[in-house]
Amino acid sequence: MRVVLTGATGFVGGAVLARLLADERVEEVTALTRRPFATTSPRLTTVVHTDFTVWSDAVLGEVAAHDALIWTIGATAADEADPDAHERLTHTTTLALARGIAARHRPVVFVYLSGMGADPTETARLSWERRTRHLKGRTERDLQALAGDTPGFVVRCARPGGVLPASTSPLVRLLLVPIALPVDDLAHALVRCALEPAAAPPTVHHAALRRLAAAGDGPGQRR
Repeated sequence: MRVVLTGATGFVGGAVLARLLADERVEEVTALTRRPFATTSPRLTTVVHTDFTVWSDAVLGEVAAHDALIWTIGATAADEADPDAHERLTHTTTLALARGIAARHRPVVFVYLSGMGADPTETARLSWERRTRHLKGRTERDLQALAGDTPGFVVRCARPGGVLPASTSPLVRLLLVPIALPVDDLAHALVRCALEPAAAPPTVHHAALRRLAAAGDGPGQRR
């Protein structure tokens, strides 16, 4: 399989990249990134692209030739200080690429890293990260609508709670199991969503991500 990854230089994206490169089912990984990075592999192609809101036909044609895409780019609570930038990073860029791929009408799995509490109805009243939850919910809603209108375009929206560094102690991991996942477990679950979409529902909640991560490695997976 050929897989596209966004956010490879980030906390979650870096773990996903390592997981993809360790999986013998993955023939090629194409990382769409705003800046070069040091990871090298004969199966890794890096495409530096500065504006994720605009995609050329050449890039879209290459991306659409892949079997799956894992989107790990996301805003944080600090980004809420600039609502326009927050919306552009969370929603606009995601849909720009998804719509460009869907327009090619080739079977592809689009895995979107959302978050616990994402609200597709955009009616949540709790003030805590309300804008983030609304924007991620809107992105989920629009991706699922795109999937409904495009045969072969399959969407999986992952909603983890907190994400723990790989160095987190086993005791802390155990205590936070209901609300947080170690980053390596989340990466494992996201890769399974991409390579084995039938194993995950359209919206993959925290508990389901835990089960995917605990289910063991798929065929060809190397430790």
